[in-house]
Amino acid sequence: MEQEARDTVSAPGPGHVPATSGPRVRLLCMSLWLAGGVAIYDFTVYGRAPFLKFPVDVSPPAVARSLIIAVAAFLLVRALRPAETGNNYRDFWGGLDMLRFASPVSTAFIAATAALLLIDPDLLNRLGWEDAILENLSALFLLAAALVTWLAMRNASEQVGVLGLSVPARLPLLGLGALFLLICLEEISWGQRIFGFPTPGLLSGNADGQTNLHNFATFLSEQLYYGAAFCAFVLFPYAASKAGTGVPGSIGFLAPAPGLALIAAPVVFMQSEMWNTVPVQIAAWAAVFILADIVRSTGGALRHWSVCVVAVCITGQTIFLLFTENLAGSNDLTEYKETLIAFLCLTWACAVLNRLR
Repeated sequence: MEQEARDTVSAPGPGHVPATSGPRVRLLCMSLWLAGGVAIYDFTVYGRAPFLKFPVDVSPPAVARSLIIAVAAFLLVRALRPAETGNNYRDFWGGLDMLRFASPVSTAFIAATAALLLIDPDLLNRLGWEDAILENLSALFLLAAALVTWLAMRNASEQVGVLGLSVPARLPLLGLGALFLLICLEEISWGQRIFGFPTPGLLSGNADGQTNLHNFATFLSEQLYYGAAFCAFVLFPYAASKAGTGVPGSIGFLAPAPGLALIAAPVVFMQSEMWNTVPVQIAAWAAVFILADIVRSTGGALRHWSVCVVAVCITGQTIFLLFTENLAGSNDLTEYKETLIAFLCLTWACAVLNRLR
């Protein structure tokens, strides 16, 4: 009880955006306008498409561009900021102790990755090769996430609102489990490298000539995957939090706790060659503002841990940018990010299963 009393979450400050939709919609439109303006500038002046990576740029125009993106991200977070926050440590984690233990795992992962880059970049690159330990671990996490999500369907008996329709709660869980399985199969090229079957003719034209779809547009699919992970595991849990429950309305079981945003934040800060793209910087700056709000609104041990997560994430991202040239063999930390995302999928699935029990 004493620990719960110390780890408090305060009410929103006086500058908090009201819950009415009007101001939120205006802020969201302003955010999209600024981000879209930067993307148009990149394309018209430099010929850079929004989803294609290019070398890290720290010139004055690039810094000014990044600050504009930061403003866009700030407006996005303000638009989505929850009207209320929970009132104690238990609310932040949704009453799920497993989430408290998942946060040190994700934070240690980015810290270990940054340390390995400094100590032994060759080993870091080898671990990120195809069919190495990280890729196989990603596939196992995703397979487990699919199975756990389908297991949670047994306890999801109510109706929920999805896109204005009332559907069985089992339906979104069925779809999300299928999505995890699809990503798992794509990760291992549908078992091609395991069983050694030839690439079907329709799929032989992709970037690596293997049985998968995502390598027909590798950079675009990566950006969409990382962006979806940011929205699902950082933005959604943060924006959906409500006093005392950490879940919103009829789809509350899909956002087990606002603390998931703290667990997932490190995945946003594992960028090197993709750093200058608009979607990546939007996600990074938004994560900074979300973490700052978590630090502001929490207390006790939770605040101290949140500050630690912020420090590790920013330090790690700085190291990845300063030593980008040492990451040539790791494909921009692709497998590291995808392993962490797969871990987040499994963490989310386990949290949903526990909440529905």
